[in-house]
Amino acid sequence: MFMGLAPSEVRSLTLPQFLMMQDAYARAHAAPGKGGAPPAPPPPPADIARLLKSRES
Repeated sequence: MFMGLAPSEVRSLTLPQFLMMQDAYARAHAAPGKGGAPPAPPPPPADIARLLKSRES
């Protein structure tokens, strides 16, 4: 078993699915302050989205 999956389930994973699972597992098991994966960047603020929309029109 790999990360709670049966061998047949592991074989059916695509590479992006496998990498996302591996990343999530690493983040969940990283010790605090021990150089775990950095958090994902925040989404852009709403005012940036408004500026882009006004620029398109």
